[in-house]
Amino acid sequence: MCISAFLYPDYPQDKAPLYLTIEDNVADLLGEPRKCLYRCQKYIYGLPDAGKAFYELYREHLKCHGYISTISDPCLFVKHINNDVIYIWIHVDDTYVCGTNKCVVDEFFRILRLKFDITTKQEVDSYIGIKHERLANGDLKLTQPKLLKKLFQTWEVTESTKDSYPSKQYISDKVVREPVDRIMYLTLLGGLIYVLKTRPDIGFAVSYAATKSTSPDTIDWLELKTILHYLYNTQNYGLILECLEKGADLVMTASVDASYLTYQDSKSQTSFSLKFGASGSY
Repeated sequence: MCISAFLYPDYPQDKAPLYLTIEDNVADLLGEPRKCLYRCQKYIYGLPDAGKAFYELYREHLKCHGYISTISDPCLFVKHINNDVIYIWIHVDDTYVCGTNKCVVDEFFRILRLKFDITTKQEVDSYIGIKHERLANGDLKLTQPKLLKKLFQTWEVTESTKDSYPSKQYISDKVVREPVDRIMYLTLLGGLIYVLKTRPDIGFAVSYAATKSTSPDTIDWLELKTILHYLYNTQNYGLILECLEKGADLVMTASVDASYLTYQDSKSQTSFSLKFGASGSY
């Protein structure tokens, strides 16, 4: 991680000046007068283009040392050094590094420290909220336990409620349709969409729930909560990245499907999935 990343780029002098004030207690701590205006000379967190400015500075530093931004993803860099190769992926101010040799990784850190103050972690067990777990057979299992825990706490799904949710048949027969708060519905839906990164098994259910986001009712809400209860009961599931034998071809299989005018409200659905390797288990 780069320390105080957004403070590295200079704020452009040709842009409209940006002024700010600081809290009185901070001014007192710094020995500065209160209620003063300060002109920003550096980017700060919260500015719309701060992340872009840091990325451009970061990219130029890597380019000067032979690291190339890939065409498929401008945040993914690569460098070939003799028979070794190193990959660098940047997400905001976090960097994920892997290479075929420890020496090329150490050299990358040396180069990065020429420009930035950084903290490093030798063994990465999580990145941008996704936990990495190496299984006994070499496969890599990806899960999002922190996000799931937050969703369970926010929407009050606990051990005592995990098996208490009504079936779809009961929901349809017993619950009266009434409008529910749309913001509440979209908040949970957004969380479940992010869970899709490691739980593709809920993809169809979440896709269907999204068709109800314009004007959700009580039945739609209960069906959305049912997905959350399913996740609570299957927390040990995750996305499996298969470990292939050295030299084996990495085969990608793509599947796509669509349904038009399937439902009474005339909603349609399209979806696709990409699979690497021979297995697609989760």
